[in-house]
Amino acid sequence: MAVVRWIVEEIGLSVGALKGAERSIFEICGGEQWGRLARGYLLVKPAENEARFIVAVFEDMVGRGAVVVPFAPIVAGIRESLFDVAPEEDQKSFPFPPMEVQEKGPLRAAGKRP
Repeated sequence: MAVVRWIVEEIGLSVGALKGAERSIFEICGGEQWGRLARGYLLVKPAENEARFIVAVFEDMVGRGAVVVPFAPIVAGIRESLFDVAPEEDQKSFPFPPMEVQEKGPLRAAGKRP
């Protein structure tokens, strides 16, 4: 979804312009590891209802027209939002604020008695 949002917000294409390529877009984004995606591009050809992952952009790939989406800023934005953890003070308002857990006695396997 982040890729589609980027295409709509950054490039100004409508979601309808991606019709026919949407399945490929989601398969590419869900099927590749983030590290690999970050080093490549999404090549979308709306007129041909085609989308594919590429590692480099060459003029002959464009054909009748294409949208080239760099994955690096999208992956970086997702990573940043995932690792942006609220400070502990913000969590005190939760019904069960964070607590320090102290270990007591020997560790026991679940369901086993000493």
